[in-house]
Amino acid sequence: MRRPAATLAVLTVLAFSSPSEADDSVAQSSRSDRFRIHGFISQAWADASIEGPKPSLLFTNQPDLVFGIPEDGTFKYHTLALQLRYAFQEQTTFVLQVDYENAGDDLIASDKGVELDWAFLAHRFKNGLDVKLGRIPTPIGLFNEIRDVGVLLPFYRPAGAFYGEGNLHSATIDGLLISQSFFRDKAWILACDAYFGTWDIPEVFSEPTGGLQVREARARDVVGAQLWLESRQGDIRLGLGGNLHDGTGGVLREALGETDHESWHASVEATVGSFTGRAEYRYRSFGPLTSPRAAFDSEFENYYFQVGYQFDEHLSVWLQWDSAVLETFVLPPQQLDQPSVQDPYEAAGPAIAVNYAFTPKLVLKAEYHHAERDLTTTIVPVAPPLVFRLQSESQETRYSILSLSYAF
Repeated sequence: MRRPAATLAVLTVLAFSSPSEADDSVAQSSRSDRFRIHGFISQAWADASIEGPKPSLLFTNQPDLVFGIPEDGTFKYHTLALQLRYAFQEQTTFVLQVDYENAGDDLIASDKGVELDWAFLAHRFKNGLDVKLGRIPTPIGLFNEIRDVGVLLPFYRPAGAFYGEGNLHSATIDGLLISQSFFRDKAWILACDAYFGTWDIPEVFSEPTGGLQVREARARDVVGAQLWLESRQGDIRLGLGGNLHDGTGGVLREALGETDHESWHASVEATVGSFTGRAEYRYRSFGPLTSPRAAFDSEFENYYFQVGYQFDEHLSVWLQWDSAVLETFVLPPQQLDQPSVQDPYEAAGPAIAVNYAFTPKLVLKAEYHHAERDLTTTIVPVAPPLVFRLQSESQETRYSILSLSYAF
């Protein structure tokens, strides 16, 4: 049984405790140089409103919530991460990061207790090749590695559709990461990442009766890569990446077998004067899921745009447009030559955030999000005639977050 508060308290005490030998100042200094502690805390108030129906969807876990935010609001919206780094030698470092997160009433992202986020050994060879082994942040996009560092994010979280976990896509991987940079003395620097391994992630499935099931699913034989092209000044970044893996477990796969998954993404970021612009696109697919009544293949496309203006060292304003579309291809057994294409989920909308940095380590944010969602429920027949029925409905959601982030 997890004891989040007690565990975190012990970790914090151990992290900040000092040696008892006061006269061993030289050894203490040496250990201090090797040992580093970083912490990231974000606390928020979040409020949401939903207009329209709230159907129970096959791939949507709680349609009466918006990113876990209930309509009566919640203070149970926070992230705390503690990162410990120890350098065994100049080129070899061990990194451990634990986190504690609540996202309102979300079944997956709340009340999980203190979790092991990262735990890996990193080594840099003389030729500049970096190797990491263990539980590693997956190289995906601009924000995945800093998704818990609230003071570096323009909004409370990175764009939900692009960086959201689920459908067997995770923020971390248990395995091996190899990185290398080229042309470091040129105008443009090329950075390459290749990773291999597995990850586990909980999945939520909506039952026809309205109930919810949570199962642990596993991605096996993950193979992925990411490339970054960055200007020497760091004001322009271009990225491409993707991964392939097999999926097992989870509610659907326990009944219907393994699935093949693929994910591809592209990123761009540029800063000109006080303006910063970002855009990222991601494509994901998984399937087939086969039953005696039908076969399903699904594709998920999402993108977002961000534009920010830095008025001074304290104040900045950000605008964002976020879009996501889930397409499902249904193949009834008697109509294999006539597949139907559905959009069981489509959402898009704008957001605005105002950031005020009291210091670089203490940032206050106020943000507002608005999205229109088109939802399609697929009613699968259980007996002849095998006729699929679709129920389409529209929903409008709004949510606001006021947060304070601190880093040390």
